[in-house]
Amino acid sequence: MHHRPSRQGLLLFVSCLLFPSVAMAVQATFVEGPFENVVVERDGTQVLAVNFTVLDASVTVGPDCSINSPTGEAMALEDFAALAESQPLAGFAEGVVEAGVLVAQAVGLFESAGESVEGPFDNVLLDRDGEMVLAVTFTVLDTHVQVDPDTVIQGPEGELMPLQEFAALAESQPLAGLVEGTVEDGILIAGELQIFEMPGPEVHGRLSAWSPTADGAILETAIHFSEETVQVVVLAETRIYTQEPEEPPVLITLPELLALCDGGLALEVHAAGELLENPETGVQLLALEVTLQTVFAGAQGMFQGGEIDLAADRILLDLEGVPLLVTAESWIELDHTQVLSLGSFAQLVEQAVPFGALAEGVELQDGGIMAMKLFLESEANGEKEHLEGQLKSCEAGTDSVSMVIQGATSILQAKADGATQLELRDGEENVTPLDLAQLLELCAEDQLFSIEGERAGDQSPFLFQHARFRRFEAEIEGHFQGGQVTEDPPEIRIVLAGTAVRIDANTEIFGLDDQPMTYEELASLVNGGAEHRAAADGGLWRDGSIAADPLALMQPENVRILQPHQGDIVLAGTGYPGIAFEIQDDRRRAAIVRGTVGADGKFRLSLTSPLVRGQRLTPVALGIRGTSVRVSGVSVPALGSLGIAFMGLVALAFGLLLTRRERLVWSPR
Repeated sequence: MHHRPSRQGLLLFVSCLLFPSVAMAVQATFVEGPFENVVVERDGTQVLAVNFTVLDASVTVGPDCSINSPTGEAMALEDFAALAESQPLAGFAEGVVEAGVLVAQAVGLFESAGESVEGPFDNVLLDRDGEMVLAVTFTVLDTHVQVDPDTVIQGPEGELMPLQEFAALAESQPLAGLVEGTVEDGILIAGELQIFEMPGPEVHGRLSAWSPTADGAILETAIHFSEETVQVVVLAETRIYTQEPEEPPVLITLPELLALCDGGLALEVHAAGELLENPETGVQLLALEVTLQTVFAGAQGMFQGGEIDLAADRILLDLEGVPLLVTAESWIELDHTQVLSLGSFAQLVEQAVPFGALAEGVELQDGGIMAMKLFLESEANGEKEHLEGQLKSCEAGTDSVSMVIQGATSILQAKADGATQLELRDGEENVTPLDLAQLLELCAEDQLFSIEGERAGDQSPFLFQHARFRRFEAEIEGHFQGGQVTEDPPEIRIVLAGTAVRIDANTEIFGLDDQPMTYEELASLVNGGAEHRAAADGGLWRDGSIAADPLALMQPENVRILQPHQGDIVLAGTGYPGIAFEIQDDRRRAAIVRGTVGADGKFRLSLTSPLVRGQRLTPVALGIRGTSVRVSGVSVPALGSLGIAFMGLVALAFGLLLTRRERLVWSPR
């Protein structure tokens, strides 16, 4: 394979001819590139030194330095200073490093062609007028380049090429090379173009292992391919690109490549370079160019719940056996209608509601997927949301019935209108059609019903499309201790497993060893306050006057907001576990955030904008407004005893100053 001679090698050769003493200096340091940040030190009109940077190296050129002009003749320091101040320069500097500065012993200048880029040519396009090629455009390192007939084009063997020949070559095969020119309107107009052969053999595979090493100041990493027996060695000089689908390649450094490897991402790798025979490792590829692309993986299935760590902006799900990592950067979309934040998605996960999901992202080393996009469906088929729960209350409207339904994890508000198909089923699964009037009569009987049905549309509160009601036959058991016995009507009220239970004179009661008990015997036990284990069958009784009744605890006024302050971006508070609610801004009568009380009876909700002093916020649950709270001014943290003492001294000093000033102003002359 042909290798073009490097400019650095040529310049070293020239410097050896021109400056033999410098070339033989053992500790000489060599830098090449454009001169930047030129500063001339003067003593009056005499130039003492010229300072500039080359490749981040600081260079000082003094009167003793040998300076060579672009055409080869020697230059005085004053001439070099005038040239450096008047135009951009390119060249090399060679010398010894003292105190972090390269003190130049030799400087060789060559003409600066302005901007310079090197790399493979991509996106080659030809501008033609019939058969005549007017220009060739391509990109190199994200730079847009235009080559016209005036460009000096040099082929891989150093031969000069006309534009037509270059155009044919550019269309037929990948090319790499060096372009120099001037930038006009964001396009590099090539003045000179040198073409060199693309690197030799190529290998493709997936990055499966890597091992960084250090050899002096040169870093290298060995990349092994799972599909190939070739070991790829990437040196610091290797051109390394990352390229995502439908995106232009981006040049990265070797440390950035190592960072990608450390990130555990699965990467598709394309490498090109020279094949070398290594007695120890066998055949290996010395990479001159490497292109990396993250491997996009997909998974779909159902999930219910997951591990939430909002402090680290991450949620870990199990998607039918595939670990799925969702972060704040993931695009999360619900039912293809609503984009969710990570916090909103976390609320769904906390409720453990089954959701179907389709995830796209990056495959991790442990076989999981870091989601870039996550599409959620309320049901696996994505058509209807199925609801099951218990009817807690009913309210008649003009042409509809509003209902509060407690599901397994939340309380929802639903509505049935004249178009809703209503059914009543008994224990024998007999089905009786219902209309709205009959549904209201059932609600008026103060009975509990289990409901299952489908949501119609995405309204909230939502409208039932179908609703099937079944009289709720409760079976609960637990311990009770004491209760309430009433004479009119004759009832015994106890709290059993957190549920209020009503027992009247007609209830069948069983005691120890399933022995029947009379109503009076049970009343005596209740009044005695003794602890007993019991089981109850039948309809649950609802009475808000009994504090232990869960419904009494679920009223909106029990959702309380801890005192908010001006500038807060998080709202905290307490409430009954599982109750869904929203917090409204009273002035706008609009919700600023929605959430659900956690299992510990607390909630923390992130806001999209800071609170303003004087705002009045109200929790709203089940369509009913709770207790309002007004946002106060910024809270001042406690100062502590030392802080208070310091503030007291400041106040005292300020008071004395005012007193003295008052005396100065008002004292008689």
